Amino acid sequence: MLKRGFLVCAICLVILIVAAYPCAAIKTPEPVVIAKSDSAKFNSIAFDNETVAWIEYGPNADNTTGSSLHKFDISTGRQETVIVDPSGKFSLDLSGSRYVWSDQRAIFLYDENEHVLKFLYSNNKQDNPVIDGDRVVWEEKTADQSFLRMYDISTGEYGDAVKGVDKDTDCLLPAISGDRLVYISMEQGSSAIYLMLYNMTTGVKTNVARLPSTYQPPAIDGNLIVWAESYDEYYSVYMYDIDKQMTSVISPMTGYQMYPDISGDCVVWVYYGQKGEDLENGGSIYLYDSKAGNASVISQEGERLDFPRISGDYVVWTDRGENSNDIYLFGIPEEGQAISGGTQNSSFLSSPTPFPTPDTKIRFYSSIKEGEVQWYTLSPSENESQISFELRWNDPDDELSLSVAGPDGSIWCFSDEDDHNDDSCVRMTISGLSTAYSIKKKWTIAVSGESVSEDKAYYDVCWY
Repeated sequence: MLKRGFLVCAICLVILIVAAYPCAAIKTPEPVVIAKSDSAKFNSIAFDNETVAWIEYGPNADNTTGSSLHKFDISTGRQETVIVDPSGKFSLDLSGSRYVWSDQRAIFLYDENEHVLKFLYSNNKQDNPVIDGDRVVWEEKTADQSFLRMYDISTGEYGDAVKGVDKDTDCLLPAISGDRLVYISMEQGSSAIYLMLYNMTTGVKTNVARLPSTYQPPAIDGNLIVWAESYDEYYSVYMYDIDKQMTSVISPMTGYQMYPDISGDCVVWVYYGQKGEDLENGGSIYLYDSKAGNASVISQEGERLDFPRISGDYVVWTDRGENSNDIYLFGIPEEGQAISGGTQNSSFLSSPTPFPTPDTKIRFYSSIKEGEVQWYTLSPSENESQISFELRWNDPDDELSLSVAGPDGSIWCFSDEDDHNDDSCVRMTISGLSTAYSIKKKWTIAVSGESVSEDKAYYDVCWY
């Protein structure tokens, strides 16, 4: 059923296939190049299951600029050209054999199995398409409002992706997983910005977080949402558990952390330095395992590392050199294997400890509300070989967590259940400190109010 002046065009295409990497599936835990080119690769990479896709821009024979869509199949090790057509291509996303992108006027949907390109057209400007299964959602703009539209591939029907939106509210930057849609909601004429969750099957809408004026787009996979927002001129990565209705900070280190993405229990992002000094030249790629509660650098030193994406057991990112635009693939090691991808990996070891603390050097008393994060910093003395931390709170019905970021960017996060001692306390010890490495530099601590039964949870935190 066609609505609101939309036009769908189906075009049969001849596909050019180029076998560039005739090898078996890549299983090495070291980053490897899967696409090497001197053509510009616009913005981000799309990644789903074992397919990595990207757009390349380059000169045509008539000196105009053309764009082509490429993919790399991890299972076969083959790189292929998916489609070459004259449309501009931005904001690529994919699900299975289906690709979506925008030419900043309309949405294109290409089914590689059927070799059919559909042109989802409106009189309004259309941007930022995302796809999962049969649902395509995008941002549509009129002169007065930005809202989210949806196309159902199985039925061919269009409709509003989010029902019941006020006329003075803009909806931006969608991300989708199954029937769950997350997006940015902005009240016109107000500074109120919210991260919203919407169930497209039940119509239930949830306010996940109020955001500051500067933030990064959200990502969602299953039950977990991640995003980045600024705090004291820094960007930190946050996670929201939909089932538990709990928000936690993933990365408490001070600095610029951007472009988070999530798949299963793992989150990736790019770190641009403490003051964003690497923002122009590219940063380091971090991988966080929410089950293990730690993060590691997985990228080799590159020139300009950007736009990490994760799906299943793999992470990809771009490395933009002076005359190259390469894509790297990293295979996440199995449980128990060490990550050896980056030169900045930490030599520190950390574990929760269920033992009483010795005499403390510094202790702070405070209170925290549910969903809040409170920050502390410390600089250890040169003769320290380890640092221990302890977070305690009064009410056993409350749940707090403790996150610590080292000066090398290593991150740990523990809750009460991690030490197998249910005592309203989190204790952790970080060892392996070396006087030759970063001891005088600042460590960052974050206390998160995961679940608070009353208005506030009273706690104290110390390190020694």
